[in-house]
Amino acid sequence: MFDLCMFSPPYLAINDKEDPLKGYTCPGRGYYEYLRDMERIFSKIKKLMRSNSHTIVEVSNMKGNKVTPLAFDMAHVLSKVMHFEGEIVIGWEGKESPSGGKYSYGYDHSYCLVFKN
Repeated sequence: MFDLCMFSPPYLAINDKEDPLKGYTCPGRGYYEYLRDMERIFSKIKKLMRSNSHTIVEVSNMKGNKVTPLAFDMAHVLSKVMHFEGEIVIGWEGKESPSGGKYSYGYDHSYCLVFKN
């Protein structure tokens, strides 16, 4: 059993065609199915967490041809599994992103979504 889980899922923009859960190497089933997959994964994580433990999910909204409110949608979907306690905003301006380059999702920040089991 775990007291804390932190993760950043592979991102999917609303218009992306590849499946991020398969390394972006094959066709995906769409944005809303991806969110359902995240809910299923989060349900499995919940089973590994102690009572009153926390899970933190680092995620960003994304700009492109169409804005993808991924952080907001993820908070909504995952709150069906664990209690959503809020977010911590991380500013990335002038900083390296988790992938090693400048933060490239169209915003200068991301969110650490905090959930309690």
